[in-house]
Amino acid sequence: MYAELVVECAVHFTDLLVFYIPSTGRFKVMAEPIRSLCDELIKAVNVMMEAESSQTYRLEALKFIEDFKEKSPLCVECGLQLAEKSQTAVVRHFGLQILEHVVKFKWNDMPPQEKAPAEKTALWGLLSDFEDDQERVAAALA
Repeated sequence: MYAELVVECAVHFTDLLVFYIPSTGRFKVMAEPIRSLCDELIKAVNVMMEAESSQTYRLEALKFIEDFKEKSPLCVECGLQLAEKSQTAVVRHFGLQILEHVVKFKWNDMPPQEKAPAEKTALWGLLSDFEDDQERVAAALA
């Protein structure tokens, strides 16, 4: 059951979510498939956290998550969506882990034109989600 979900989702993020537009030299990301990919990531996180999940399902979910973090060009977009205040604490933590992974392991390989928007989007997107704590977060970042 979960293996089918993982295979289907893996096809989505390699074939359907990102389109290269030669005339602009840029990639176009489709918002609706990103939401569905984020939903699949949430399901995988929940499978890993549920006590009732079998070891096999947990390993499949972990493999899906690790493949996503290593291969997907949508880590920043999905990480930001998963880190939104509307998500559960576990899902928000996972979203922040995705963003941390991007900074630690992909940042140096990203072209400068992708870094600047990712930096601004990530920082301000996170700050807007923590509006109750903005002063504390801003002080910590300074």
